[in-house]
Amino acid sequence: FPFPDYLKNVEDMVYKRWNHSMFRPGLEVRIAFVISKDGSVPDASYAVEKSSGNATFDEYARTAIESVVAHHEFGALPDGFAGASLPILFVFTQDRPGKP
Repeated sequence: FPFPDYLKNVEDMVYKRWNHSMFRPGLEVRIAFVISKDGSVPDASYAVEKSSGNATFDEYARTAIESVVAHHEFGALPDGFAGASLPILFVFTQDRPGKP
C-alpha cells in the first residue's frame, strides 16, 4: 500500500480510542476489517482472526475500531489508490499495564 500516511492515520485513530489500561500484560487480539473507498467499514467485514482469550479485551479492541468508524475518522481511501477497498489486520497487544 503506497500511502503510509493513510495507514499511520488509521493506526493513530484506533489507538487513540482504545481503552486498555486495566488489562494484564500478554494479551493479544487480531481483528480484520475492510475500509471501503469512502472510508466506511461494513459491519460484515469485521472478523476476530485470533482472540486473546479474554472476551472483554477483544471487545474493547473492536469497540475502538467501531468508534473511529462512527466518527468518520479514517476518511476516504487516497485518490491514487486503485482498489475499491483496503483490507486491514489490526493487532492489539498489551505489553505492560497501561501501555499498548
